[in-house]
Amino acid sequence: MFKKNGSKKAQIYSLLIIFISAIAAALLFALGSLYYYNPSGIYLGKNVLLSPENLMPIESSGDKMHKKRDTGYSLSAIEFTDLQKNILHRSLSPQEYSSLYAMLADDKGIEAAPPEVKSLFTSSRIATLTLILREENKRSSSLIPFIIVEFIENGDYYRVQLHVETRQAVWAYFYHPAVYQQILTLLK
Repeated sequence: MFKKNGSKKAQIYSLLIIFISAIAAALLFALGSLYYYNPSGIYLGKNVLLSPENLMPIESSGDKMHKKRDTGYSLSAIEFTDLQKNILHRSLSPQEYSSLYAMLADDKGIEAAPPEVKSLFTSSRIATLTLILREENKRSSSLIPFIIVEFIENGDYYRVQLHVETRQAVWAYFYHPAVYQQILTLLK
């Protein structure tokens, strides 16, 4: 058995081991979580596009928000513009947007888009999907493009503009085989 003086040292030693073990376990858990959930730059389509369920609250909240605050937002339009041989510019219904969202929601972004892919968006004709919000305040009303999605004509790539506080546009790039043709078929 421990002496009276030795038992206190043993108790303190045991208590220190418990504290150090708890701190080490917490650090390992935190590091493991950071490693597993770290921001990798890979986006999912459903995380960068507005889900159809969230369109209706925006669509119907314009008047309510306008009464509560100085500034409110409401959904103004969902527009698809195709700069093919004949220019197609049309508004999409929420049902059409819902179908398009379902097609793109599970796409995974390209972690680091190669320069060849980025250059396709400047050298090719593109089709654009834009969700436009109306900013309403007590003095005026203005239109704001909220989500912009660009599709390469006859291509397999598209990109979504991210809202980041920089002067340059930041895009998330996605690969979806024959996405352009699928969208044209969907919207006919």
